[in-house]
Amino acid sequence: MNGFDLAHKLHESGYARLWMMTGTIFEKHEVPTYLKVAAKDTKDIEYC
Repeated sequence: MNGFDLAHKLHESGYARLWMMTGTIFEKHEVPTYLKVAAKDTKDIEYC
């Protein structure tokens, strides 16, 4: 199970504001609308 899978399960359970820290930069179209992604490899947090 990866972070996207876990976020999907949580979203299905009713959670609406989900955040995921990651070392990977994703394109905006790769991230579900209910999930915000913060890149942990940069000094400033970047949001998708």
